Amino acid sequence: MSEDGRTDKTFFIRTPADLLEKLHWEANALWRAQPFDLQQRAYMVMNCAITAWQMKDWVYNTLEASGHLDNLVDCSGQHIDFDAYIKDAIPQIMVARQIATASKHQIIKCHNDPTVWTTVRPVHIELRGGYLRNELFVVDGRESMLAHELVQQLYIQWKKVLHDLGLIPKEEPFVPDGDMQLPHGTPRLRRKRSQ
Repeated sequence: MSEDGRTDKTFFIRTPADLLEKLHWEANALWRAQPFDLQQRAYMVMNCAITAWQMKDWVYNTLEASGHLDNLVDCSGQHIDFDAYIKDAIPQIMVARQIATASKHQIIKCHNDPTVWTTVRPVHIELRGGYLRNELFVVDGRESMLAHELVQQLYIQWKKVLHDLGLIPKEEPFVPDGDMQLPHGTPRLRRKRSQ
């Protein structure tokens, strides 16, 4: 362990932004995986769920170390605790928790939610005359969603949370080089001038 208490056992991952990049990499690998290899894709979904669930600890520890943990407010401006903030900002986090805990420990002894489960179902693909293909689904009692869409939502929601908490900078809009005419109504974006 380093002097500031951070782990020195995670290679290049040192911040929540680094862990978000790992989740992004895992989600992209899942998206590019062969659709017929359900076992490989299931492993990837479990890894993504573990990363998304562990992000909570990384963000909490970072906010606590910086003294910003007590500055969390909900959409109405009321101060709320960290768990309530994350559950509100990332509705699927509890689904990720169920998958992550089950994949790490096999049995969920605390906080088991029997309305959450994973399954494989056939879906009809409208391509080349149409055919059936099995897909990974996550069911949370209220809805059923494709596993890769769950992972995508977890990434998008975590990225927004890290932006909102100031743990990653807001992205600058891309301005292409060249003299290409912009479509009517497109706002003009200027590059920041170096100081």
